[in-house]
Amino acid sequence: SKGRFNGMHDLALHPDGRLFLADTFNQRIRVIDTKTGQLSTLKFTGPPLKSPYTVSINSKGTHLLIADLKNYQVREIDLNTGRIKAVKA
Repeated sequence: SKGRFNGMHDLALHPDGRLFLADTFNQRIRVIDTKTGQLSTLKFTGPPLKSPYTVSINSKGTHLLIADLKNYQVREIDLNTGRIKAVKA
């Protein structure tokens, strides 16, 4: 599908070929399936993102870490359940 990016700042490649993009000013994480070219928005349960700036995938490929600037937090999304939470220091 088509989508407009607004302030794309970072990306992370998942071992299965999905590309996660921090679409900062749209306040979303976009996902591109590199096998099909399909673009989607990552769905999750919990508080909204307010400026996702950087993304990273843990070594097992199970969690996406996000620096959420306007929430002043590092967030973690469980890619299996779709739940988001703040990472405690």
